[in-house]
Amino acid sequence: MIKLKKEYPYSAYMSQEEPCDVNVMIRPASQLMRRNTDPVFASSRNRAYYEYGKIYRYRGTFLNVDEENWLGCQVVDPLEENVIQVYLPCRQKAITEGSLFAAMGLDYLLSYRGKVVLHAAYIQCLGQAVLFTAPSGTGKSTQAELWRQHRPGTRIVNGDRAVFSVEDERTMAHGFPFCGSSGISHNISCPLKAIVVLRQGKKNHLVRLVGAQAATILLSECMVPLWDRIATQRVMDTVTQVVEQCPIYLYHCLPDASAVEHLYHVIYEGGKPDE
Repeated sequence: MIKLKKEYPYSAYMSQEEPCDVNVMIRPASQLMRRNTDPVFASSRNRAYYEYGKIYRYRGTFLNVDEENWLGCQVVDPLEENVIQVYLPCRQKAITEGSLFAAMGLDYLLSYRGKVVLHAAYIQCLGQAVLFTAPSGTGKSTQAELWRQHRPGTRIVNGDRAVFSVEDERTMAHGFPFCGSSGISHNISCPLKAIVVLRQGKKNHLVRLVGAQAATILLSECMVPLWDRIATQRVMDTVTQVVEQCPIYLYHCLPDASAVEHLYHVIYEGGKPDE
């Protein structure tokens, strides 16, 4: 039996609509299904094989290919895109939410629908989304909490992940079921006001990023299913569209209320970024 290590309100993300977009079938497996071909993609975390018209993606620690190092296998049939099979090892008595979503390949499933998962803290202010993205430990959660404290009505939608897309020529942000250690996750979609790339600084300094520079920095914090060429291209296409339509900023900032006011002045009051 596979169980989650902690309870989580996934029901907030369930839809009553029929038919659903994707059926994910999770099954236990006693041993790794050995493939008879060389991988079409290989990294220390993922290996993908193409056999008999299907894609087999293995997750694990593949510096050593011993069976005890694999964490799951995702099977995709390009002719049946709405059905995904996921095999998890029987020896695994419990699984974290992050590992479960990784095994399901949520970044892959969303990419085929024009949506990209971003490592970011997602806040809603005045009915619009602001996404704070940065490597772990930079201060995404700190800035999100500062906005909640100093800008009345601001809500933290997710403390660790967000999804963005372009729909009807509008950039949009969406909630995501997994939120890391933040414990904050709400199923909310709203127009995307700005994406802010955070860096720690000795003073508040905000600059607008454009073109290839903006796309490169944004991609570095996106979940990209590199093992699938089509999915990777769709992520890049979506990122390109978002960069063209939504302001992307690089923000060296302080961990205090002054950072909130400086950024708010630019993105909501029409102030100019710093030189």
